[in-house]
Amino acid sequence: MAELTLKNLTFRYKNTNQDVLSNVNFTFESGRLYAIVGPSGSGKSTLLSLMAGLLSPTEGDVLLDDQSYKSLNLDQLRREKLTVIFQAFHLFPLLTAIENVSFPMEINGISPAESMPKAAKLLEEVGIGSEKHRRYPANLSGGEQQRVAIARALSTGAGILLADEPSGNLDEANSVQVMELLLELAHARNRCVIVVTHDLELAARADQVLPMKDKTLSNA
Repeated sequence: MAELTLKNLTFRYKNTNQDVLSNVNFTFESGRLYAIVGPSGSGKSTLLSLMAGLLSPTEGDVLLDDQSYKSLNLDQLRREKLTVIFQAFHLFPLLTAIENVSFPMEINGISPAESMPKAAKLLEEVGIGSEKHRRYPANLSGGEQQRVAIARALSTGAGILLADEPSGNLDEANSVQVMELLLELAHARNRCVIVVTHDLELAARADQVLPMKDKTLSNA
């Protein structure tokens, strides 16, 4: 079971006196899907970047299973324990769907002979049939590309999944399907799934909706 804790988290950009985030406190737990909502400029993406270890807080801390990010190798963290699903998919255009999913496993030392069957199974589990495993991203629909991105995120075995506007480039039907898939990953696989979105209807499907308000995270 993974826990991600935000402790008195504050962030401001250098050479400014204005906080983007101020005194954020919350603990995210495995087995649940959380939706962080708010308008553009409310600090959602900054908060996600802090949780991913891509930015360092001005004050406060982020902890994974009670271990401070300050004491962790953050590159290794993102390879093994935490992964990000992006709005723009960020698939490698010159790798096929199955190669995109197997790549993180091979980076972690798993041989292609072992990683490719695992990648195929993950693709099947997210609804990408075998006839599409050898297709390049440009030959897949937006919904299919997002599913490949989710399969790739799962390939590391990470307990924390951060999704940055995962439905932003999708139509309504695909958006709902992706959200349902993320819910299934939280509930059936005991992942901690944190979605950043401006889509309130989509967010309403989450186990808990967390609005960004006054530069902090509300759990109301």
